Amino acid sequence: MKASVSRFALLICIAVFALLPATADACSVCFGDPDSNLTKGLNAGVFALLSVVVLVLSGFAAFFVFIVKRASLTPMPSSAGAQPQVSNTHLP
Repeated sequence: MKASVSRFALLICIAVFALLPATADACSVCFGDPDSNLTKGLNAGVFALLSVVVLVLSGFAAFFVFIVKRASLTPMPSSAGAQPQVSNTHLP
């Protein structure tokens, strides 16, 4: 019973919003006015967010390049307890 009431209320809300003419109006970005301040602001926001993503991914890649370079400079640890390797060339 409760689910059918909420479904009915949802359908009423959708019908009311669909019948309102103000919801069908498009903004200047969607309507296609390239000289509008809203369009310019939207483009600036897209480029700002894109630059943040590029900076973060660049920092992430630079960190891993740093780690790889640092690891290649580190000498391999000597194995103090390892057995010496015997060469087969000096056997009688």
